[in-house]
Amino acid sequence: MPHLVIGTAGHIDHGKTSLVKALTGIDADRLLEEKQRGITIDIGFAHTEPSPGFTLSFVDLPGHERFIKNMLAGVYGIDALLFVVASDESIKPQTLEHFEICRLLGIRQGVIALTKSDLSDADTVELVRLEVEELVAGSFLANAPAIPVSAHTGAGIEELRRSLVEIAGKSAPRDAGGYFRLPVDRAFSIKGFGTVVTGTLISGSVALEAEVELYPTGQRLRVRGLQVHGKPVPRAIAGQRTAINLAGIEPAAIHRGMVLSEPGRFRPATRLDCVLEPVPGARPLKTRGRVHFHSGAAEIQAEVRKLLPDSRARIVLRHPTLILPGDRFVLRAGSPLNTVAGGSVLAIDVPRKRAPVETLADAVAATGLAEDEIRRTGPETQWIEPDLLVDRAWLASQQRLLEEAVANFHRAEPLKPGLPRQSLNIPKPVLDYLLVTTAALSAEGDIVRNRNHKVVLQQDDSAARAAIEGAFALANLTVPTVDEVLAQSGVPMARAKALLQILIREKILVRVGADLVFHASAIAALRAILAEHKGQSFGVGAFKDWTNISRKYAIPLLEYLDRERVTRRVGNDRVVL
Repeated sequence: MPHLVIGTAGHIDHGKTSLVKALTGIDADRLLEEKQRGITIDIGFAHTEPSPGFTLSFVDLPGHERFIKNMLAGVYGIDALLFVVASDESIKPQTLEHFEICRLLGIRQGVIALTKSDLSDADTVELVRLEVEELVAGSFLANAPAIPVSAHTGAGIEELRRSLVEIAGKSAPRDAGGYFRLPVDRAFSIKGFGTVVTGTLISGSVALEAEVELYPTGQRLRVRGLQVHGKPVPRAIAGQRTAINLAGIEPAAIHRGMVLSEPGRFRPATRLDCVLEPVPGARPLKTRGRVHFHSGAAEIQAEVRKLLPDSRARIVLRHPTLILPGDRFVLRAGSPLNTVAGGSVLAIDVPRKRAPVETLADAVAATGLAEDEIRRTGPETQWIEPDLLVDRAWLASQQRLLEEAVANFHRAEPLKPGLPRQSLNIPKPVLDYLLVTTAALSAEGDIVRNRNHKVVLQQDDSAARAAIEGAFALANLTVPTVDEVLAQSGVPMARAKALLQILIREKILVRVGADLVFHASAIAALRAILAEHKGQSFGVGAFKDWTNISRKYAIPLLEYLDRERVTRRVGNDRVVL
């Protein structure tokens, strides 16, 4: 792994900063107050290159209990832990709390440095080593080397450096192909450049001139400059300590805990479903208990809303933040504050009822997974469009409901061809998918029917149909009203209307207006009359003379002919096309 980010952890005054300086030659204490008081207050940074192209980056974390929140802001995103215990003092309160924090955040590897070995005899150093081994037994540091070192004399420094290099060589690289995310731990201004932010790039990559979004504010910004360890680079990748020069914003608008990421990709969350891991011996969490939530570089006041027996919980944040499933966090509570639990996020902003249909963009925002990972769905989901994902069980239930609705409609309305699409309460893309994949169903225009459904007329229906058709055929272009014809059909009005619709659907009858229906033969004869006058201009009077009908029929028929593009209106006249 060409880039390894190492975090120091341990009690105050156990020599973390001096050790980092011995390893890198860089004093990580950058604040005047830190140099005056001789303690680390905020996060410090240093790096060294054991070989060309191979960098060890150090995040020096404060050890004082008053600055634990600063320690938490820096420890997130490190690849390995440099666990520091002074040989002349052994394990102290912040030794324990720092160890629990690193364990809860899922750090998986590290080295133990027994500092100030020049101030203790060999037996004392060995005793401290045994005490530390007992503390870390069964944890990620169980098999870590414990190396006595002295930043003052240089003893053990090279051995420690070799151990860190060995860890780097065995470490898998961060996922540079994931989505770009950088939790901001510092924001400041540099004369001649403007606003600069720093952080550990925890996933993906970012390039010069890229557009990024500042979460949770939603402000879109441009990357005008990039540096890794003080050197300009065209692109920064996951696992690197990165400085980004941003255009379009002042440093005062950026706070520790905000996140830079891809524009429009994610949505800040406030409700988190989590799995919790309590700190042994800590005060138990309670429902509605207030806590300080730490993840990334953020510290947010929060409330525990639900506590379930299987270690799951819902945590509600006072302010939104960019956090994704799989991200780890630490909870601190009490007065004074102490670490009580940690865990990982299972889901964000979970609705009371899960939406059965989800777009690809929504799935990415909710999970943080890459699009190709989401497309490799499990047996519980189904893609019905390139960007639309549905729950398989829900889809099957919608298919059953659709088939039942169509069957019930055919039973209730045997003379109608099928069910109108608009009457079905199924999302359009889902309905379209079901109509293509359900062999028993067929769609014709706006009608959904059983593929085997046929309108079968009873004897009295057949007679009524013939009567309706005959009445309109006999009337030619001077037809009676629809209700008059249906009333004389010999069947109830509802069935007569259904028979009328069948005749219209079969194009035996033609509906011209709400209450005007003509036989298709009469319309065909009318078209033939007009064909004799093709290209001629005519008025309503001439049309009445050609057809021998009154104005009552002439105006609706002319409007129908205009719609059918047999004629075109020009002022008060018309032209036969």
